[in-house]
Amino acid sequence: MDCSTSFSRTCIALTLCVSLFFLQVSAEGCYWISSCQNIWMGGCGPGSTQVETSNDCKGLCAEPHYPSCPPFFTRFQCCKEGKAMEHADCGRCSNKVDVGEEWLCCSDCSEPQITDTDARVGFCQTVASLGSQLKPREVVRWSTREWGKCSTGCGGGLRKRDVKCLRYVEHALHLPAVVDDSECPAAAMPAREEACNLTACSGTRLHHKKKRLPIWAIMLISLFTIATAGGLAFAGYLLYKRRTENSNHGFVYVMLEGY
Repeated sequence: MDCSTSFSRTCIALTLCVSLFFLQVSAEGCYWISSCQNIWMGGCGPGSTQVETSNDCKGLCAEPHYPSCPPFFTRFQCCKEGKAMEHADCGRCSNKVDVGEEWLCCSDCSEPQITDTDARVGFCQTVASLGSQLKPREVVRWSTREWGKCSTGCGGGLRKRDVKCLRYVEHALHLPAVVDDSECPAAAMPAREEACNLTACSGTRLHHKKKRLPIWAIMLISLFTIATAGGLAFAGYLLYKRRTENSNHGFVYVMLEGY
């Protein structure tokens, strides 16, 4: 039996055992198997995708320095696929994948590897996680201001407010823009005016001011009243004087008959 052949088989078996150990450590994402494996017989095993090979893990191995692998041996980078997590911040990344209404990206903005677009499944070749974000949508909505002052204090009045149609982009930092009312849904438009202070006014308060007579009419009535009063007084005086005179003549007449 060739000792060298036996030794090689033993090394390969140990290498496979070590690689399986490393595969079980990570359930999702990408990682480097730090042990050297045979180029043809090594690999990532079931459930993971072999991405790259490198003698020094491209500087990403857990230890800062590893001895070089012997000939026909290398280190493997393995990635386990996973479903993208929601609510990621993909808008800031240039390396994002457009999948319809969403973006898929890696949390460190490295380039994502998507294996199933419909299921949002893939992996990141770094230690980052795969995430998804809904694309910002342009939205229009109605905006209202505070109600103004009521036109009356009681008895039913009217108050008004400003109603505007605004357009804005979701998750954007810039302010919304005022657009024409026709761009917002007419059925959802808030009221611009409404009735207010519907309580009836008290009896002492008049809704309308009474009409006053002009000054010339008041003066004319006053003069007429004075003239009437003066006329009545003069007539009374004349009547009194006449009665007095008639009474004196009768007395004299009686005295003359006595003689």
